[in-house]
Amino acid sequence: MVSRHNNRGGFRLQDDPGFQFCLDEPQIIESLRQRSVFELSVSEKLKVLVCMVNQMLSFAGVRDEIDARNENVWETRVE
Repeated sequence: MVSRHNNRGGFRLQDDPGFQFCLDEPQIIESLRQRSVFELSVSEKLKVLVCMVNQMLSFAGVRDEIDARNENVWETRVE
């Protein structure tokens, strides 16, 4: 079984974007307990979106897939 440490490319809990978001933006977390994400301000929605993208990029599999696709694009351009 692959451990979360290996799957996340060596990330620790303190490196986790979602965990850090909870520490940095407690008012948004509290708002989301009572309201829909659609009721947040534009800047709050953007912060949530950035957190989600960073969370996805923290997984080694996602980064590997992005690298592979970039390599394919580069090879296609060379051809």
